[in-house]
Amino acid sequence: MNTVRLILGGALIVFGVAAAMAEVLGYSVLIYYGTRVGGALGLITIVLGALIIGPEKYIKYANNFADGTGWVVSWLAVLMVVVVFVNVVLRYVFGKGVLALQDLSWYLFAIMYWLGAAFALKNDRHVRVDIFFVNMRGKLKAWVNLLGTALFLLPWSFLGVLISISFVQDAFRVLETSPDPGGLPGRWLIKAIIPLGFIFLLIQGMSLLFTSFLQLRGKLPFPEEGN
Repeated sequence: MNTVRLILGGALIVFGVAAAMAEVLGYSVLIYYGTRVGGALGLITIVLGALIIGPEKYIKYANNFADGTGWVVSWLAVLMVVVVFVNVVLRYVFGKGVLALQDLSWYLFAIMYWLGAAFALKNDRHVRVDIFFVNMRGKLKAWVNLLGTALFLLPWSFLGVLISISFVQDAFRVLETSPDPGGLPGRWLIKAIIPLGFIFLLIQGMSLLFTSFLQLRGKLPFPEEGN
């Protein structure tokens, strides 16, 4: 039974991600209701899949997925440093800056930022009002995480995807490229990372919600005090 729930829930999450991103690019894998409604249905499918899998299993697999995106982002950071270094040497030593390399560094940073958000959330590295949170007791921290995730993080992730749809579609329709001569093409594809980043944040936000819920039920240890 657990295996069936895992397979079904995982399939719904994958389908939900595909459905939401298809709407972003102007297609529909669901019955067509319009891009924002179709995107919302895809996101709801992701949440439904998480609920079917169940808190304990979902936390495990969502956290592993976040670690995987963190591993990818860490190597992208290395690549970005190399790209920036090469471009600086070309520009200030040889007097031949390459606009394509400059665009590439921007593209890499954008991918790192959006795909790394879920990894940062998983490791509790997002900015919060630490002067208050750090001194809270473990149980109160769990309540703050639970309510903050339910009332702010998850709704904001939903809105982030839905609001960015028209922004990405405008770029996709004209196949937007760099406005600079010699710049890189495919800027529309980079902009599609924005809703994908919000989707990853939603996936990890469900993990945080489940974690806080289990902590309050005594099934997981509370967050450490003073951290």
